Amino acid sequence: MDGRNVRRFAQFGLAMIAAVVLGGSPASAQAAAEGFSLGIGGGFSRGPSSPYSPSTIGYHLLGTLEFPSPTRFLRLRTDGLYAEWGAGRATSLTANVLLTPIPGKRVSPFLLAGAGGYSFQGSGIRPGWNVGAGLRLPGELRTIVLESRMHVIRARQQSSPGVIGLNISKWQYLFTPIGFAIQF
Repeated sequence: MDGRNVRRFAQFGLAMIAAVVLGGSPASAQAAAEGFSLGIGGGFSRGPSSPYSPSTIGYHLLGTLEFPSPTRFLRLRTDGLYAEWGAGRATSLTANVLLTPIPGKRVSPFLLAGAGGYSFQGSGIRPGWNVGAGLRLPGELRTIVLESRMHVIRARQQSSPGVIGLNISKWQYLFTPIGFAIQF
């Protein structure tokens, strides 16, 4: 990690700590259905690979905001993501739907799906979507979230070799196999 990335990581961490200290509110299973919930987290990430550059394992940082819902089964969530691995990086802002089919006081499994804007390798903003699954471990004041997600990002259109005038849209994948967050 070079100096610029270390500064970004430190700035993100300080901003998240400030948000936790200044905006912490209960995130128990009951409060999750009634109010806003702010979360911070991170974990491992794996970027796309090609025959010319194999993928490596890196890290991702995540900030989440869940919105109030009239039901405990369905919630809206927005996520900001920064991921870096080897020579690549991605940032995104996504809107997601969180489905919790079995809300519980100790463990609540959930499914997640959403869409948003992604910047991949410093390129402009591109459309993308994500799907995932995870577990919530509710507590009195904080909830711990473990999740795994696949992000799919539309890449730039590229000409197909040997075919003149044919552009093919290519998709790139970012996998965050292990992520963990704390929600307040």
